Amino acid sequence: MNRDAMNLYFGDLHSHAFCGGQFSDAEKDLATARCHLDFFAATEHAIGQQRNEERFPGYWSELRRAAQAANVPGEFVTILGWEWADVEGLDCGDMCVYFPDDAPDPMPVPRSYDEMVAFVRAQNAILIPHHIGYMPCYPGTNWDTFDPAIMPVVELFSMHGSSERDGGPFPMDLALNGPRCAGGTAVDGLERGRRFGFIASTDQHVGYPGAYPMGLAAVEAPELTRPAIWAALRARRCYAVTGDRIRLGFSVNGIPMGGETAGAERTVRLQVSGEDVLDQVDVVKNGRLWRRLTGAGEPPVTAGRFALRVEWGWGGGGDPFPWEIRLEVRRGRLLRAVPHFGPPPGDVIVARSGDACRWYSVTLGSPDLGSFFRNQLHANTGGTLTKQLLCEIDADADTEIAVTANGRAWSFRLPDLVRGSAVRVVAGDERNPIGSRKLKLHRAVAEGARAMTATVVDAEPEREVDYYYLRVRQENGQMAWSSPVWVRGSE
Repeated sequence: MNRDAMNLYFGDLHSHAFCGGQFSDAEKDLATARCHLDFFAATEHAIGQQRNEERFPGYWSELRRAAQAANVPGEFVTILGWEWADVEGLDCGDMCVYFPDDAPDPMPVPRSYDEMVAFVRAQNAILIPHHIGYMPCYPGTNWDTFDPAIMPVVELFSMHGSSERDGGPFPMDLALNGPRCAGGTAVDGLERGRRFGFIASTDQHVGYPGAYPMGLAAVEAPELTRPAIWAALRARRCYAVTGDRIRLGFSVNGIPMGGETAGAERTVRLQVSGEDVLDQVDVVKNGRLWRRLTGAGEPPVTAGRFALRVEWGWGGGGDPFPWEIRLEVRRGRLLRAVPHFGPPPGDVIVARSGDACRWYSVTLGSPDLGSFFRNQLHANTGGTLTKQLLCEIDADADTEIAVTANGRAWSFRLPDLVRGSAVRVVAGDERNPIGSRKLKLHRAVAEGARAMTATVVDAEPEREVDYYYLRVRQENGQMAWSSPVWVRGSE
């Protein structure tokens, strides 16, 4: 995967292979995850789901073996975990348990919350509550039973929607569990003095780990290893993104996200590097908007670093449709190629150099999708039957983008893509493109329109301990939330 100076890694810590009463192949799930994620945890339901309890022991053994074999430090990290629900007492919401390295086999599955807490402590494991913004206690979170010693972070966003607060984008309207309400949201917990960081993960049930744009966890770590990812989660050096891999840096008085500091004057520093035009960057203080920095945009430029989003799919028919796509940057450089893939499986970047990238993909059309598939890719997460690759390029007015898709070829001048997007029919009737398979090159976005560095100062403590976090939104609706920083009013 692509690296940068922030040492950021993106992964999915909550993903299911169980669907329709059958477990899928653990090795295939891991192979799909590896094609576009830095780290991954398959977290199957172990209790409370139809037929899971009888199947889980065998699946756990298979998953544990496959995950250990797939873990390659520096390339792809696997984390062992599974999902638990308090189906006995209904005193707390669903959560996932994760292990720092190896884990027991056979796996005991506690029946009560107290038993689960004792088990987690004995294993030096952690619990991460998820879809916390539903009705408190169950299926949302009970802040009375929250234990920060074993729950360093919460899942702020997933295919369920956003649990940040009771309001705002991405409502939690999944039919079985909804709606979102006050009491269990992240802001509710923070306002009650609980301390935790933020992550996102998909909670997908469609057979595609890390499905875009259902949520990903971002961690800042010195290296891509299990111990480094684990330490970042423990230290809350992590944050949540909905889908686009927005890169965040956030600190207060030099203390990075997840940390604690003191002082009556607070210097808040932020660094954002997005994948689309920045719409707004909010500094949230004590659960409310404190400062809003709007994306200033910039006049069209024709030289520098640009984000160029390639999207393909659409069309009719529910049968899998194969793609072979190659993008070449002529008289320029290809700096990064970031996959935004989703179901069905079959996506892989097969070659990338400083001037070109080639990949295979499979998409589906709109009809003939099962109701379960449609339910998971609902409007909460902008679910779509297309796939994307985000290319960052170094280019100027002479740069040309050449694209070949399934044997059809086109070229585009950078100045034209700066002015607007381009759509081409790959399979179908160009004169009547309804139902045709199409490829789109989105408008090229200059770095100045999608990046921001700012410093703001707050000299007005409100409480004995104030907390701050960052909330970012792009023009395309994709968002990110940093973990908080807590500040005492005096040294």
